[in-house]
Amino acid sequence: MLIFYNNYYITLILSILFFRYQALENGARSDDIASLSLVHNDESLRNIIKRDTKIDYNAEVKENKYQRKILAVNNRNNQKKVVKKKASKKDSNKRKPKKDSTEEIIHEKFIHEKFALIELCNEIRRKHHSPELKFSYKLSEEAQKLAVKLLKTKKWKYYKNSKYGVITYFTPNMEIEYTPINYWTKGETNINYKNLEKTIPPDYAQIVWFSSKQIGCGITDKGPKKGSLTVCLFYPKGNIKNKYSKNIYKPIK
Repeated sequence: MLIFYNNYYITLILSILFFRYQALENGARSDDIASLSLVHNDESLRNIIKRDTKIDYNAEVKENKYQRKILAVNNRNNQKKVVKKKASKKDSNKRKPKKDSTEEIIHEKFIHEKFALIELCNEIRRKHHSPELKFSYKLSEEAQKLAVKLLKTKKWKYYKNSKYGVITYFTPNMEIEYTPINYWTKGETNINYKNLEKTIPPDYAQIVWFSSKQIGCGITDKGPKKGSLTVCLFYPKGNIKNKYSKNIYKPIK
């Protein structure tokens, strides 16, 4: 009888230990599954972050270079101004030079619009087998000054420059309508590539002109009453007589 009770208690203890072991093993499996799920979720999140970061970098890398270049040149200009101010203290009786308008230098107010214009122009050029235009601070500075001047004098429509190629766009209200690329590419469908000089719009010809290497844009906005003017300068200039066939190619279909 004693042996029977001993065997009974041993069996009972072994059963309890077995069920505890099963419970612990099931809990461990659940933790492993949860951990694996967290690892997968974390990996997916990292991939999304990496992908988004890559997209943002590709979209903004050129603009950041553009901003850094402007900042560097503006810093140099500011240093020059400081030197001039120190020198002018020696002769306070001399007449002070007229200060330049703040709109006549490159500032960041329309930096995104300028960057977008350059990118869109290059996109059109790629379709016509033309190399991308390089951003020029000098041209941007000239374009900004010219935009201020032409909006003031209202003589932008037929303005021509012997040194640079010029395209302009005016809008009465920049906040309501701002479509310079649509304006500059108007008439694209009517181009006859066998008779380019007579059929291609001058603005469009300048944008795709193969020999042009540099671009700079300026934008000035005087509000709804006076409007907004965009000016882009190209160097070397396009629209050269008898040079159209060597500088304008049929677009990629």
